[in-house]
Amino acid sequence: MLFTNIKIKSLIFVNIPMSNMRKLFLIAFIFHHFLLCAQEGIKTHSAFYSTLVSHIPKQANQHYQFHSPISSLSIQIADNQAINPIYLITKEDTFILTKDIHSEMNNTDLVIFPKAIQEFSIYSPQNLGKVVFHLLYAPVLPIKDSLTNIYKIEEDCSLPEIIAGNQWREGLTPPKEAPSATTVRHVIIHHAAGSNTNTNYREVVRNIYLLHTQVNGWNDIGYNFLVAQNGQVFEGRMGRGNLTNDNVLGAHFCGKNGNTMGICLLGNYQTANPSEPMLNSLYKVIAWKLRKENMFNPFASSLHPIGNTEATMLGVVSGHRDGCATDCPGDNVYRLLSQIKMNVVRACNVLESSDKQIDKNIFIYPQPATDELIFKATIPIKSIELYDLTGKKYEQIAMDLPSELVRISLLAYPKGIYLLKIIQNEHISIRKVLIN
Repeated sequence: MLFTNIKIKSLIFVNIPMSNMRKLFLIAFIFHHFLLCAQEGIKTHSAFYSTLVSHIPKQANQHYQFHSPISSLSIQIADNQAINPIYLITKEDTFILTKDIHSEMNNTDLVIFPKAIQEFSIYSPQNLGKVVFHLLYAPVLPIKDSLTNIYKIEEDCSLPEIIAGNQWREGLTPPKEAPSATTVRHVIIHHAAGSNTNTNYREVVRNIYLLHTQVNGWNDIGYNFLVAQNGQVFEGRMGRGNLTNDNVLGAHFCGKNGNTMGICLLGNYQTANPSEPMLNSLYKVIAWKLRKENMFNPFASSLHPIGNTEATMLGVVSGHRDGCATDCPGDNVYRLLSQIKMNVVRACNVLESSDKQIDKNIFIYPQPATDELIFKATIPIKSIELYDLTGKKYEQIAMDLPSELVRISLLAYPKGIYLLKIIQNEHISIRKVLIN
C-alpha cells in the first residue's frame, strides 16, 4: 500500500512583533491545523493512486513528507476558488501550478516529476482552505530501445513508428471496458500543458494515463495519439484487438468527442515553441489519417457534432480551443495551424496527378501556388476548369490555351485544395492543386 504515513509541517509568515499571547495563538493554530490534516489524512484508492485532504492557509510554507514515492500530483481546489499561481517546491525544483485546462474539476495542472519524490512543500499567496492532493505513482520502466510499429502501411503516406500501448502501459492497470468506435471527420490537436524539459517521455505518458484513469475516472487515456518533443509517437486509446486506436472514441474535445481523433503534443505551447521533430511527426500522423479516411483537404470544414441542432462548422484539422474556452493547444501551436495543414498536404502527396499521362505533355507549377499558376504544355489546352473537393465548380478559368507558357491568376480564390479539370483534344486529366 502506498503513502502509509505522512508528516505535515506549517510555517506561517507573520511580519509583526508577536506577544507571548500571539505566539501561543500561533502555536495553537498550527497544532489545530496539523490535527485537521491528520484526521482527514490519506486515502488509498489503488496501487497507483491516493488522495490527501489538507488545508492550505494564506502565505503558509507547508511541508509534506511521505514514506512512499510520488511520480506526479495534482491539487483540487474548492470550486469557488480561483487558481492563482501555487508554488510546489521540491529539493530539485520549484513548479508553478495553474489551472488544468483539460479537467472538469477545479484542479491544478498535473506536475510530473523527473524522478519520484517523497516530500515537497506548498506555498500559496492566498488562503486555499480545504484542498485535495491527487497523488500518483507510475513505477519506472527499464529503458527499452525497441519501438513497435503497430500499423503495416505500404504506401507513401505512412505513419512514423509508434510506441504501442501495451509497451508504455506495462505494470499499470489496463482499461477494463471495451472501446467504442467512431468515424473520424476531424483531427483535434492538443497540448499536455506540462513540462517542456522532462525528456523521459514514456514516463510522462504513463503519468497522464494515471491522471485520466485514476483521477478523472476515464476508462483509458483521453487521446488517440501522443507526440513527444523528440518526435516519438505513442499509441493512445487502445482498440484492444477490435479497432485500430485511431478509430476509438476518445475523451478530449469538450464533451463532443464523436467523429474526432485527438493528438496530444507533450509540453506547454503557451510558453514554448514545438520542436521540428515533433511537428514532422504531427504532419505524418494527420496526413496518414486523412488519406485513410479519404479526406484530402485539411483546409475543409463541416458541421460538428453531426445531427446536433447546436452544431457549428469545425475544421477537418482543428485545435482544442475551436470547441470550447481553453488555451489548448497553446498559442505557439495554434498560430501554426495553416502551416500544419500545408505540411499535411506535402506529407501525403495529395497534389500528385491522378492521371500519369498529364506528366508527359504538361507542366504545372509552383506547388503550393500563391498568386498564380504557370502552365507549359506540348499539346494545346482546350479548357481548364476549377472545382473544390466537394465537386462544386467555381468557374472555367481558361479556354483555348496555346502550347506555350501560360500564367493564370489565383488572387480571386480562397486558400485550399482544388481540382483542375484539364481538357486537351479528347483527353481529360484531373490535377489537384493547393492554393496557399
